[in-house]
Amino acid sequence: MYRQCQYRVQCTTGPISITVRLDATLPEAASKALSRALEDRNKIQIPAAADSKPVKVVAAVVNADSLNSPFMSALYGVVSNLDVFVKVVGTLSKVHPYVNFAFQVTFSLYQVLSAQFGRDEQLLALVTTMQDVHSFANSNGCVSSLAENNSTLSNKLKRLENVIIEIFRQTVECAIFVREYTGHGFAGRVLVQTFSDTAAFVSTRVLQGVNKLVEIEMLKELKIVTSTTSWPTGCQPGTRKWDLESVTKWLTTPSSPSSQNILWLHGVVGSGKSTVAATLAHSFSKLHRLGAFLCLNAKTDPNAIIPTIVNHLVKFDATIGEAIKIRINKDTINWPIRDLFTELLLGPLASLPEPYTKGPIIIIIDALDKCDDPASRKDFSYLLDILAKEFSKLPHAFRFLITSRDVFDISAAFANRPNIKDYELDVNISDISLYVRHQLTTLQQNAMFGLPSGWPEDGKTRALIKASAGLFVWAETAVAFVENSNSPQVGLDNLLDSLSRGNTESPLENLYGLYKTALEAAGKWSDKQFAEDCPSVLGAMVVGSIPLPYEAIDQLLGLCGGRSSRLILHRLRCLLRWTEEQPARFLHVSFAEYLVDKRWRKTHPWFIDASIHHRRLALACFRSMKDDLRFNICSLETSYVFNDNVHGLDDRVKSIHIHLSYACRFWADHFTAGFADDSSLKTPQALEDLESLFSALDDFLRCRLLYWLEVLSLIKEVPAASKALSSVTNWIESHSKVIPNTLSDVSKTLAAFARDADTFVREFHVAISKSAPHIYISAVPLSPSGSMVSRQYASKYPQQLLIDKGRVIDWPSELDFCDDRTNEVNAVAFSYDREYIVSGSDDGLRVWHANTGAMASRLPEHHVDVSNSVAFSHDDKQILLGSDDPTVTLWDTKKSDLVRKFEGHRDVVSSVAFSRDGKYVVSGSFDTTIRVWETATGKPVCDPLEGHGGGVLCVAFSPEGKRIVSASKDSKVRVWRIDMGEPMSTKVFKGHRDVDEDDFDIFWFESMHSGEDSQDEGIQVSRPLILSGHTDEVNSVDFSCNGRLVVSGSDDCTIRVWDTHSPEISVPFNGHTDVVNSVAFSSDGTRVVSGSSDRTIRVWDAQTGMTISGPIYGHMDWVWSVAFSHDGQRIVSGSLDQTIRVWHTEAAEVVSWLVKRPESQDAPSAGFHDGSLLTNDGWMLGKQSELLFWVPSYHRKGLWWPRNTAVIGRQVSKLDFGNFVHGPLWTRCQCPVGQG
Repeated sequence: MYRQCQYRVQCTTGPISITVRLDATLPEAASKALSRALEDRNKIQIPAAADSKPVKVVAAVVNADSLNSPFMSALYGVVSNLDVFVKVVGTLSKVHPYVNFAFQVTFSLYQVLSAQFGRDEQLLALVTTMQDVHSFANSNGCVSSLAENNSTLSNKLKRLENVIIEIFRQTVECAIFVREYTGHGFAGRVLVQTFSDTAAFVSTRVLQGVNKLVEIEMLKELKIVTSTTSWPTGCQPGTRKWDLESVTKWLTTPSSPSSQNILWLHGVVGSGKSTVAATLAHSFSKLHRLGAFLCLNAKTDPNAIIPTIVNHLVKFDATIGEAIKIRINKDTINWPIRDLFTELLLGPLASLPEPYTKGPIIIIIDALDKCDDPASRKDFSYLLDILAKEFSKLPHAFRFLITSRDVFDISAAFANRPNIKDYELDVNISDISLYVRHQLTTLQQNAMFGLPSGWPEDGKTRALIKASAGLFVWAETAVAFVENSNSPQVGLDNLLDSLSRGNTESPLENLYGLYKTALEAAGKWSDKQFAEDCPSVLGAMVVGSIPLPYEAIDQLLGLCGGRSSRLILHRLRCLLRWTEEQPARFLHVSFAEYLVDKRWRKTHPWFIDASIHHRRLALACFRSMKDDLRFNICSLETSYVFNDNVHGLDDRVKSIHIHLSYACRFWADHFTAGFADDSSLKTPQALEDLESLFSALDDFLRCRLLYWLEVLSLIKEVPAASKALSSVTNWIESHSKVIPNTLSDVSKTLAAFARDADTFVREFHVAISKSAPHIYISAVPLSPSGSMVSRQYASKYPQQLLIDKGRVIDWPSELDFCDDRTNEVNAVAFSYDREYIVSGSDDGLRVWHANTGAMASRLPEHHVDVSNSVAFSHDDKQILLGSDDPTVTLWDTKKSDLVRKFEGHRDVVSSVAFSRDGKYVVSGSFDTTIRVWETATGKPVCDPLEGHGGGVLCVAFSPEGKRIVSASKDSKVRVWRIDMGEPMSTKVFKGHRDVDEDDFDIFWFESMHSGEDSQDEGIQVSRPLILSGHTDEVNSVDFSCNGRLVVSGSDDCTIRVWDTHSPEISVPFNGHTDVVNSVAFSSDGTRVVSGSSDRTIRVWDAQTGMTISGPIYGHMDWVWSVAFSHDGQRIVSGSLDQTIRVWHTEAAEVVSWLVKRPESQDAPSAGFHDGSLLTNDGWMLGKQSELLFWVPSYHRKGLWWPRNTAVIGRQVSKLDFGNFVHGPLWTRCQCPVGQG
């Protein structure tokens, strides 16, 4: 049974109300134990301890005036009580770091506020509650410590560790909040924002949901640090106390000078830098203050450090994640390190709300010196320069701890930098003495060993401590060696004997001597089998990309038949961190450095030649993939869902054993590292290995490439594919001059195949990473026919999509588009005989065959400007064009000759139209006027029609040719009578209120039975403007065939059809989700077609406003222009995606267009129909949102959809679904046609 234990205080003074709450869900027994502990503590009366350092310090800064303030008195009480907690729970290693941190933050707050005790009443309530929460540790107000007979209370506190930890977490958050609020935090000034009515006693970080991850797909593409080790173990209890306290204080307190934001902790090898870093990381992580912890190693790429910090911060804080999210894009992975810092770290962090009041956010980079590899020296120098010079620009709430050895490059870069505090980790013999004595005493007390009382003698203990030379790693390894010996007593004696023979004062040589002793004792090196297996296992650990369990090591190294790495790891356990359930790791990185030290090449059988072991692991990876990769490895039942939605996928993925997943992820790393330099190819063994690796790579690329991608898809490691293929390609090409002639031809073929496979992965990355089946049913069939991957694998999966028209030969970067293709399409129109389509685009005017999409003619580019509007004359002999230049031009359809220019507009001509009899031309312009011209002469019929308050966007003639309708940016529609040059008469029906120009709700367009303005019984309206009711720019208008209806489309995303003979209010047609750019009536006036910036086309019932068809998908960008053919059977659409599409208007056409496989009548059709949806990232979805297939970028714009009769564009693609299997039948793709 559980219950809620709450401690709550509320203060409602002043304009704010602060509620303070401490909640902990506890078992009933724990709650009772807490009550008993409080009662026991109240009975204790013990004098103050003489060595109470915190209270001594507090007393030094206390003055009578400050204690007269209730606020400061309460804060003083909290600090004093915290000291009691330090003593009460000092033996509880799990709790003590939090007490320490709470004291550091709270005491620093007290120091800076001691002279400013007149704080807000509201803060008084907050701090008073802090004091009350801690009061049970010092209920009488005096400083107390536990006497020896208080073990009962200590035991009870032990049982309540988690509760106590939570109290101190909340204390830290409260102290940070007060510090920031009072202007003494990282923000550097008093906060001015207003509190909400109720502020909980938790940090804003918790309120924002720290645990919510910001999903940024592109972050997966960034190169990040892959740690080969888990977090190092922390400091032993009681050790490095002063260093931990000092570093904690610096990290959690605004610095002086304020510019410092990096603490560089340096020391010699094994001095405990990593253990200090790990201790602080664990503590700050529990306190939700650890922004990132990077454990670097020799395999770390310096270019990966900044992206890794970014990656950690995104997961750490939702606000930071959102700031990064808006800056990341598909090119991010190619940015140099300095740009990554500026765009993904400095920019987002600098854009955070000011002041950033969340207190310190700690970022720890451990072992920076490890990534200073000769091969990446230049990148490492760039990184140091950024750390030293650019990190100072980051907000000071972000605090950095960097550990490393004191190597020249780092020391030179960090020297005298104002933002970097230098902290040397001194040799600490006393801490090592404490640790060694404690560990040996624990061994002696273990009855299993049967050690005599008094073991070990003090002299031996002191000799062991002295030999450590201040290196924690030496002490830890030595103790482990003694503990793991068959007899600790004998083990200690052997170790001391070995040390006496070593006779060296160098700490590092002492450490290496210890490693030698441990290795010699691990087994019989004279035994051939052990001498072969032990280096193999150690080599796999040294060069392995991640730690592996012993079973995976056995599989990769082929250890079987009584041979196992388990036995070797057991014998080396004093040098490792390993259990049978966990991967094996080195106790310290210096052991790996010892193994690869070239001084031992000829003298020590355990010497590891990293290049040789890399090559062995590469071959092992190829062997594992050859044995275990297979089609549909996780038995996926359907291709309709993403991997993430496959039922029970996590359990299925477990069938992909660790050694196989390792092989798939890291084979290329070992391949390229096996030949680190040209000299490595000069030995006979290296050349033999290279030939074997080339053979294995060739087999892999030709037989198992798709299976490999399938595994990477399922384990979410697809980015590793492109990295592997590109690295192998680059290695082969860069080593072409030193590769033997006998392997030259095969190397070129392999490089070409790997590069093509890399392109395949990059182009189909979305499909491969999201749904494994689509590697086979989408990626392979839709690759270019010239792709080596397609040529190798397409025939192995015959039941697939086919490209009936428009299959590309080469990858997109190599496509050679012809000059007879269109640019962004601004306007389209059908000829009256339905044989041709005219289009206007940014690069001119073209005429196309409507049935085939072939270009019939094109106006020379130098003759026209941007073409905004086009129209055929009724006899199709002439084409009218409105341009940016700003003129109206008339062209001969067959000859493409200019017939006449109509000049007079002063700005862009946006719209043109013929009268039905062809005698007149109307044009609308951004100059706000409409002009009517005589076609035969080019002369204006009347003065410009003026009155619109914005540019005219569209004009159209009525069928009888006596009226013109116009649409404008001013959101109004006007109807004009061309023989008078004035607006036609309008009237408002009785009962309506008086209105002015901007308030018209409804207008009745009176029919043209006379030229007189008409009036009704109520009000005569003679205003020259007519408002249709749209609330934004009106982009397009058209008359119905009988001239009675007017349709309009607007930026307000609606369509309206107005009856000019009816007083009924026009009800908007709703459905589009973005601007309506174009509308048109069908020739019989019963339907309206619309094109929108939402990339869809819709067909509407003109009377009811119901959608007849649509949304019709296919265009990849705004649909800018639509028109019916004059028989109403087809629709033409033009888009900014640079394509023109011709659509059937009848849904019945879809049925005949889809094809079912005649051999299998129960097989579903392709599902590609009028209701399909092509998503932004290329997925073609069925009506139930099922994944049909994925379309690569080069096929999307010109893809034929079921209703299309023609598609005109740069790359037109038509698919054949005759043999396409998908959904639950997808696995039949590998069967011959007609089978399965």
